[in-house]
Amino acid sequence: MKNYAKQKLQAGQTIIGAFISYPHPDVCEWLAHLGFDWLILDMEHGPLSFEMVQRMMQAMKGTECTPVVRPPTNNEIEFKRILDLGAFGIVAPMVSTRDDAERVVRYCHYPPRGVRGFGPRRPLKIDPDYLSTVEDQLLIVALLETERGIQNAEDILSVPGIDAGLIGPFDLSFDMGFGSPLRWDEPRYVRAYERLSEAARTTGKAAGTLTNELDRIPWLIGLGHRALLVGESDAFLLRGARMALDAART
Repeated sequence: MKNYAKQKLQAGQTIIGAFISYPHPDVCEWLAHLGFDWLILDMEHGPLSFEMVQRMMQAMKGTECTPVVRPPTNNEIEFKRILDLGAFGIVAPMVSTRDDAERVVRYCHYPPRGVRGFGPRRPLKIDPDYLSTVEDQLLIVALLETERGIQNAEDILSVPGIDAGLIGPFDLSFDMGFGSPLRWDEPRYVRAYERLSEAARTTGKAAGTLTNELDRIPWLIGLGHRALLVGESDAFLLRGARMALDAART
C-alpha cells in the first residue's frame, strides 16, 4: 500500500479532496483522474452500501488519489469490513475525547497495536506488500463535530496513529447552538477553527475541514489547515447544473 495523501501530509503539504455520497463508481473515477488527492466515501449520510464502496474504490485504482471512508458509526465491525474492502483509511465521525480517538486507532490496526480482525480479502489479493505496509500507510482522521471535541483537540491529535483532525462544520455549528447557515460572524464558532490549527501545530498533525464556500479556502489555508475538502459530489452536480440553467434562462 502506498498512501500518497498521507505521505503529503507527513511532508507538510496540503491535500485537496471532497466528500462523495453519490453512489456510483463513475463519480470517483472522474474525480480521481481529475487530480484530487483524496476522496471520502460517505457511508454515514450517503446511501452507500459496502458493495458500492468497493466498486467506487476499484474505480480509483491506477491513480494517486487516496480512497478513505467515513463509516456510519465508530464501530469495530464496520471499520474492519471497510478496511477489508481496501480502503486506505478511515474518517471517524464524532470524535470528542482522547478515549474516542484511541478507540478509533485500535479498531484500525492489527494486534498487538490494535484489535482489527484478520481477513483483508480484497487488498491482500491485489497487493503483495499489503501486510508489510498497511500499519504505517493507513490514514486515520478524527472528525471533530462538537465543542467538546474542539476543546479536546490537542489531546485527540496527540494520540499516536491519528494523522489529522477535521472540523465537521455543520454539526459543530448545531452543537454550539447556531444551526444553519454557518455563522461566520460568531467569534466562538470562528475560534474553533483557530483552536484546531493551534492543536495541529503543537502536535505536528494536520488540521482541516469541509467547505462548500470556495472564498473561505484562502482563510483556511492561512490558518494552517492542510487537509482540505472543497465540496461534495452532490454540491458539484447541483452547482454545475445551476450555472447552466441560469445561463440559459438569462
